[in-house]
Amino acid sequence: MEHLIFWSEPLLLIIFWLFSFFHPFWYHHLFWGAFFTFSPFILGCLFQLLNLYFFSAQLLQTYHSLLYFTSLLTAFFLLLGWYKFLWLILTTSSIQNLSDLNKIIFTALFSLFMVSTVILLFAFYYLWTDAFFGFQQGLRSVLDNYQFIYLDFPTAFYFSFICYFGLGFGDFIPCGRHFQFLVFLECLLSLLNTAILLFYTFHFLFSQEKRHP
Repeated sequence: MEHLIFWSEPLLLIIFWLFSFFHPFWYHHLFWGAFFTFSPFILGCLFQLLNLYFFSAQLLQTYHSLLYFTSLLTAFFLLLGWYKFLWLILTTSSIQNLSDLNKIIFTALFSLFMVSTVILLFAFYYLWTDAFFGFQQGLRSVLDNYQFIYLDFPTAFYFSFICYFGLGFGDFIPCGRHFQFLVFLECLLSLLNTAILLFYTFHFLFSQEKRHP
């Protein structure tokens, strides 16, 4: 029975995301865009909370890879909905009618917001992975003889920041395949996020100019 429950969660999450992501109500109002952006993420978090409440730690450890996969799907669907929602915001008439100076200011704030969102999301997922696997996967400190460190939010945010921008100071080493996979995803997503950001800002700044030469 537990096997069926754990396998049904990612399947239900995929079905719900497909329903919400392609729902026509996306374009009726920004409220619906926000609702369909966050509802799959809320559902995925609800699955995790129910698992923690109803199942033992030993059983969760047995299915930890599947639970980890479900949590990654939750974050991935959130990002896809987030990009679509931001696109809807950028294409609204009220935003498009800003003056040139306000457009530049809005673009700078928008870029900062998009980058910060990804960094924050991965910081929370580093914390979650570190705690979910019993602190057996996380960061080792090069400055402290490669010992596992207690991962708090400031450290997770700092590590997410240096991963996103590819700084690689060398003071921390990610350990554990799940934690290392998160680092790989963040480095990959940082490139993708930059490409999407450039596309969004180019469209926002020059679309009106193209329409009215």
